[in-house]
Amino acid sequence: MEKMKKYLVLFFLLIFFRGALIAQPDMEKKWAIGLLSGLYFMQDEVFQEAYGKSALFLGAEIPFHLFPKSLKNMSGAFNFRYLNDKGKTSLTEEEIKLNLIFFSLSLRYVMNFNKFRPFLGPGIDYILYKEKYPSGIFRNLH
Repeated sequence: MEKMKKYLVLFFLLIFFRGALIAQPDMEKKWAIGLLSGLYFMQDEVFQEAYGKSALFLGAEIPFHLFPKSLKNMSGAFNFRYLNDKGKTSLTEEEIKLNLIFFSLSLRYVMNFNKFRPFLGPGIDYILYKEKYPSGIFRNLH
């Protein structure tokens, strides 16, 4: 139930910030920052057993223009996402913690359909992974 409350609060915060950004006049911006949140739905059975079927992530994105104005649909973006989740080991049911940090750099072609702006392009990700187990969890597993 605690996870659901966290998801609802984040959902409403993102809707609020999205509305505040849309209210800005449509002018050429020199820089911007976007906030993002979502769920990763993990398909791995071992992950699902320890952490559940989904995990919440939070993040930010900074888009930037690399090209002359004649290529106004081309841009780049730096993206940061953070995933933090708690679970239980399958054997001893002790608490474990997972931290994933994603750094992404991408180029993209943005299509403008008024309020809907899909994009397509290549990118590269760098992922930092850390999992914390209780001390002594492997002590009795001879």
